[in-house]
Amino acid sequence: MFGFAIFLLETVYPNAPVSFTLPTYVKYVFTFFIGISGLIAFGVLIWAGIIYLTSAGNVDKMKEAREKIFSAFLGISILLGSYILLSTINPQLVVFSFPPLPNIPAIEPTPSPTIEINKSSLISKELPLEQSMVNGVWKDEQILKTQDIMVRLEDFLNQPTKVNDSSLKNDVFTSISSLNKYLQKASAECRCENLTTYAAKPEEGGATIGHLGDVCQTKQGVGVQPGSPREKINKVLELNKQKSSKLLDFKKEVDNQRASVEKEIRKYQTLENEVSACESQKGELVVLNSFLANKQTLGESGIQSIAIPSFFPPKQSNLTFYCSAGGTIFDSNYNPSSPLEGGEEKTGCPVELNTGGILDNLRELAILENFKLANISALADDLIKEVENMGELVSRCDDSQCQDSSACFPNPCYLHCEPLPLDPCISIIFACRSPCFQTPGGTHGTVCPREDIEKKIAEMEKTEKDLRKEIENLNDIFPKIPNLKTALNNLDVSIGLCSSSDLTSAWEISTCQSAIDNGDYDKNGQLISLCHPRNLFCCTSSPYKLPLANTDTAPFYILPQYKYAPLPNVNGCPKGWLCDAMVSAYNEYKDASDPLKQLFACMRPILDTIKESAPIGLIGSITDPGIYQKTCGWETGAAKTGGCQYAYQVEYGKEKVSAHYGGLSCRYDHQSYAVDISLQGELQKKYAKEIMDAAKTCSPGAYILNEYPYLHIDVAQLNQCSASE
Repeated sequence: MFGFAIFLLETVYPNAPVSFTLPTYVKYVFTFFIGISGLIAFGVLIWAGIIYLTSAGNVDKMKEAREKIFSAFLGISILLGSYILLSTINPQLVVFSFPPLPNIPAIEPTPSPTIEINKSSLISKELPLEQSMVNGVWKDEQILKTQDIMVRLEDFLNQPTKVNDSSLKNDVFTSISSLNKYLQKASAECRCENLTTYAAKPEEGGATIGHLGDVCQTKQGVGVQPGSPREKINKVLELNKQKSSKLLDFKKEVDNQRASVEKEIRKYQTLENEVSACESQKGELVVLNSFLANKQTLGESGIQSIAIPSFFPPKQSNLTFYCSAGGTIFDSNYNPSSPLEGGEEKTGCPVELNTGGILDNLRELAILENFKLANISALADDLIKEVENMGELVSRCDDSQCQDSSACFPNPCYLHCEPLPLDPCISIIFACRSPCFQTPGGTHGTVCPREDIEKKIAEMEKTEKDLRKEIENLNDIFPKIPNLKTALNNLDVSIGLCSSSDLTSAWEISTCQSAIDNGDYDKNGQLISLCHPRNLFCCTSSPYKLPLANTDTAPFYILPQYKYAPLPNVNGCPKGWLCDAMVSAYNEYKDASDPLKQLFACMRPILDTIKESAPIGLIGSITDPGIYQKTCGWETGAAKTGGCQYAYQVEYGKEKVSAHYGGLSCRYDHQSYAVDISLQGELQKKYAKEIMDAAKTCSPGAYILNEYPYLHIDVAQLNQCSASE
């Protein structure tokens, strides 16, 4: 049996082409199955004949046999008919010959850095923060495009629309809502009384039959009456259709622009997180001048120094960082150092460079731009829907709610066809057979949903007002950018001077964290204990004369947020805040770190100055629901693929842990140093700027990221928790 199976597998199909193209193979299979189908049909026909012949008068078997014979003939007919039909229509349909595919040029991959195998190497990742910000997030072309869209959108909203109504002193409307107020006025002139009512003849009792006509015009049966409410309504509905179409085009433009802005923000945030991850794990993090100097020194020792390029070329910007990412040099006793390390000599850092403040400001303005564009798109969509709803409401201005009525004035002479002498009915003897003298009638009722139309107009006015306000708020962002770009360029120059090899003294750039870790001293000779996490210092490793005698004690700073006691926990949410259902269900607030709780407490009275129908500030998440669902661990990360919602991975040899888990250094405390504020909903999304301002007022070094539709705010770096998002 086994040998027979092998034999079957080795059977050669008849006339199967050994070397063939796809069309030849398809034709072969098609022809093969046509033949097989024919054989099956023939077999069924024979089998049905046998059943019929052996039925011996059994009615059921004879019926079964006839059905099989009919099905077999039907199958053969379909097979032959399909082939003949295809051949008749176009013989090429059964030829199966396809044109050959054109030669598609191969896409050349981006070349990897060339590494000479016989040489030691140091590979660093290039992180051009300034170029990503200036030529990505805030490149001039992108700013101009956004401004152009806003100018054209605002012009459209204020575009005069003439309706050619001679009954008006001013028939030009400068907003969509005012145009629809005119539509509302025209619909108010529609009345059931405009209809023509029909009733039975007086001699037939005068019962109501029905009505005909258009409630929105007084003359019936003449088509659309010139100057009638119907003509006005039709005219405005057509204008509304045109305006909705144009608004939809603007919405698509805004959505595309927002996608472009968000893409650049994410690129920048990726670079910034790479800098943070490198610094937190004591990787070699240097600026451009230091990288070039190291490259020359290593080259003299026969070691290659290779940079992995990023989204943007550095273009000689000193705000380009280089983080060691690998290389054979680590096989030896190479010990990379951050820009400066503490030594026996006291290191002075007299110049603090406000890189964190300026870059934060530029990033936060870009985040605000992204949210404003999203709001403008949503408001445009709301206005489109309101215009469409207005058309639907006005379409209900018809006779469906009109009620017909007629009256029968009784005829006192009804059936008095043979009156007595002096009987008053003698004078109207011919009316004795009519029960009524006359049947006056009419149609009454409410034509349009007037209250709904009134509400829709109010909604439209509010949406237009909000849309204009958001455009104004967005346009207020752009004048701030040139000054910040200038400040960024000045920082570039300062960093270049500090890290230049031309200086007679040994000056280098140090990060805030390095200055704290190394025990460096500020310009007043005091130990640096608190600084903006993303600021840089210009430091010297040569003996530094300290202006103060007592320098071993760091000054005591208190950030605004630290003046506040944590808010009480109310149903898993900080008192006064709104929380997503998941946050309350898992009681995530109990796992917030003290600095995060103090941030909530500090922000609350600031946000409470905004007078709205509900509190501003909706907490979307504090930590990861996966923590409570056992798919993600504080210290271990994902228990399964996709188990953690936030960053918890290793890239380029650097471990990245989100502040939602406490960051790399504080995850063992099982506390979160981050919150995602939800800006979903009509109310919350209006106050992105106010929420960011409150966070920066309470904690100037707070790290705010774009995680649309959430604002990510964390205080991990301020508390030396080494977090990456």
